[in-house]
Amino acid sequence: MTDLPRDLADLRADLAAARLPRSRARVAALSLAAAVTITAAALAADHYLGQPAPAHVRATFAKYVNDPRWTVKPVLEETVQVLAFSAHGTMYGARATDGQDCVEFVTSSGTNYLVGCANFASAHDLILLPSFPFHGDADHVPPYVLAGRLSSDSASLAARLPDGRSERIPLGLRGYFVFEPRYQAAARRGEVTLVERDRAGTIRDRVRVPPQIVARGIGVPIRRVVGWTAAPTARYASFMVLRSGAYGPVGSSGYAPIGKDGSFSWTVPKGAPGNRVVDVRLVNARFMAVEPEQDAWPIPDDRAWQKARAEARP
Repeated sequence: MTDLPRDLADLRADLAAARLPRSRARVAALSLAAAVTITAAALAADHYLGQPAPAHVRATFAKYVNDPRWTVKPVLEETVQVLAFSAHGTMYGARATDGQDCVEFVTSSGTNYLVGCANFASAHDLILLPSFPFHGDADHVPPYVLAGRLSSDSASLAARLPDGRSERIPLGLRGYFVFEPRYQAAARRGEVTLVERDRAGTIRDRVRVPPQIVARGIGVPIRRVVGWTAAPTARYASFMVLRSGAYGPVGSSGYAPIGKDGSFSWTVPKGAPGNRVVDVRLVNARFMAVEPEQDAWPIPDDRAWQKARAEARP
């Protein structure tokens, strides 16, 4: 598998500390490194809950769980299995002996990927897993697939639109879910709210779904970024360049106007370090983060996506 130049989980923490407030969606902070890749198992259409993960998925878990850079490494106490799935996404997971859950969320064709461990089971808030920008552009917009876990006190979950329409979200094992909103256009605009209830029907929590960001980094390292969004208040895509392995920005940043069709394009300024990572975030006309607010996320480069597509082949 091909890792990005630095741990994306660490990079996300750097970005938040440097300039960005934490997301109001209470996205989970993962304790293991996230990497962009893809497994062919995500393409299978015959998943069932509790199905043992294929060998290459188990190997991915072993790689990250046993990463020597982590002083405290969780030990899996069960076989990695399917926790939840949808038509275009699968979540694998396994409990660890220290109480953490280790999960892998992957979408078909390698448009999104996340792997890590956290103490999800004890969470008292609804968890919406953070997602990287979906791989694509204005002409190739992938399905918006959401993943997360119910809080420990809740029993059901639904997606609600501003006009009152709603749809039930099927739950997988241990309260995990992978969900593709029926109203994709509304979800992409950031107009869907997840509402969880306890067994008595009392609302326990609400989380607004951030608007979808679709982006493609061109070159290794990234020389140019093209992308798309449907966020109605977004006027610019904000970019920041970070040096791999360093903390904080390296001085290269900028904004790209978002066209009427939602597309944007930005070229990395000359002089940016060769070992760089580029992050993106949506801002409004006042250059403030669009609502619902979300953290900036790194954009994978061509090398990562080429490897992803190669691994996704049957």
